[in-house]
Amino acid sequence: MKSAVQNAGSNATLRVCRPALFIGMALLAGLTLAAPSRAAAPENDPIKDAIRKMFDIAYVPVQSPIIAKIFSASFYDVTSKIKGGDMASKLRVARIGDRVVLLEDTTTTHPMPVFLSTIKKDFRITKDEDAALFENTLDRLFPVGGFGGDDSKHKEIRRTKESVTFVRGAFFDKRKGFILTLAADGSVTGVTYSLDIKK
Repeated sequence: MKSAVQNAGSNATLRVCRPALFIGMALLAGLTLAAPSRAAAPENDPIKDAIRKMFDIAYVPVQSPIIAKIFSASFYDVTSKIKGGDMASKLRVARIGDRVVLLEDTTTTHPMPVFLSTIKKDFRITKDEDAALFENTLDRLFPVGGFGGDDSKHKEIRRTKESVTFVRGAFFDKRKGFILTLAADGSVTGVTYSLDIKK
């Protein structure tokens, strides 16, 4: 009798006797029924193993002395590419203690609670110099790009007592960028990325 491995096209020559196969399948079925619905994936997960073999994944720390002044996290650029291919995708992650989290993208208008959670609780924006310091880190973490034009010529900081807007480029007849809401003491209470900032 051919084993399941041989039936799947492997060249292995394992031989499994019927009683042992029956007992093994019964044990597997019992474990499946007894396992909780949210059981962790096995350590030798064939899907994970296959993905690791298909992709080259590399990560590089985002280094800047200013980042440590403002953020309680460290940041990394993560690049994944199919082995042998030319196309690569890049993501940015943050390490907060022992947790690694994916930062929100900047392709649509939405709040950014993960990015907000990386900002130190004692960081304050109370003057233009503080806002300029924060913009410096944005330049490192979310570099100004360009789609059909030069977004860098639209860079601007707009500050009020309640918020700071970091314009990072144009989006049709509007502007796009980060809006930080501030408490009375200048601490950051919210971060939103917006494609709907007025000129």
